[in-house]
Amino acid sequence: MLADMTGVQPMRQKLMGLVKGKLPSDNVQLCELKDVKDGKTFMLMGTVEEKIHTAPETLPEVLNDLDFDFLDYVPKDDSQKNDAKNIASLNEYAAKTKITVFNPLREGKKMLVLDLDYTLFDCKTPASHISLLARPGMHEMLSAAYVYYDICIWSQTHWKWLEMKITELGLLTHSAYKIAFVLDRSSMFSITSATRKVDGKPVKHEGLKIPAFKNGPESRKTDKVLFPLTRYLLQLALVDDFRSVNHEEWRSFSGPMAHVADHPPVEDGESEPWNAGALGSWSG
Repeated sequence: MLADMTGVQPMRQKLMGLVKGKLPSDNVQLCELKDVKDGKTFMLMGTVEEKIHTAPETLPEVLNDLDFDFLDYVPKDDSQKNDAKNIASLNEYAAKTKITVFNPLREGKKMLVLDLDYTLFDCKTPASHISLLARPGMHEMLSAAYVYYDICIWSQTHWKWLEMKITELGLLTHSAYKIAFVLDRSSMFSITSATRKVDGKPVKHEGLKIPAFKNGPESRKTDKVLFPLTRYLLQLALVDDFRSVNHEEWRSFSGPMAHVADHPPVEDGESEPWNAGALGSWSG
């Protein structure tokens, strides 16, 4: 019936918004789902058959920028910042980058930009379901951070791959947080330095490097990086100038922590998803 109405074949249909938590298997019928009441709204996603493009045999290689310490290539002086080519590239990309705002920026909120690949998501390892490639604590961290930050997701892949990832991961439809906007590789340019040409975004004072998340189906059993990172983000929420903090010592930062549970509910009447007080006992 849905195929007749939409032109999307059953094997390409994805129903979003019907259940929370673990997704049911594909052979489960709608009538078997619990807690689905008459009149419940949901979203069907999929591509009409005639618009399907043949998938490439191999996906584009994604450079794991966590394998590189870009700060090694950032000079101690202002030579990069004042380089004419870099200034021209920055102005060019700033002018041509089109940002689609999914959810309006909120007054008084800091901006949190998160790299998707190998930070929140293992983009390389094969798995039976994309949920096995999501880093443990991803939704919990975003839910807590959303109270104090507007959130941007960034990836160095092209938009068609990025859109697929964030949709499958449920980042655009989660009830406890809202993504403000997403940036793909079209907003990135090469930085010219005397030592190396780097495709990246050196952020000496405002960037934080964490261990990469790889081999998701196995490493998710022990990976807990996002939990102490959540604590750090809630501590930074009370810091006026991020440049005053040594981000290399994020695990041991001893500043006070903002409490999500004491904060007024987020927009649309959604309840607070996180008890920040529980973060006090977590460690890396």
